[in-house]
Amino acid sequence: MWADSLKLEEVEATLAAAERLDGVPWAVPLLSRTRPILDRLRVGLTDKEAYRANPLQTSEMSFLFEIRFASSLAA
Repeated sequence: MWADSLKLEEVEATLAAAERLDGVPWAVPLLSRTRPILDRLRVGLTDKEAYRANPLQTSEMSFLFEIRFASSLAA
């Protein structure tokens, strides 16, 4: 269901990382740029058809890693 090799665990980890970054001042630009991506992932967790209609693009996949990496730096 998720784009190419994107797994549910990766989606959940990315969303959790984004929540941890909320309120971290230096992460604001990253979260702002990735808000549309994160919103689609959140919707996709509950509405698979909506996600299929507007899936992540390959070019957006690197942002998932960036969010998780930034969360690790903020910890």
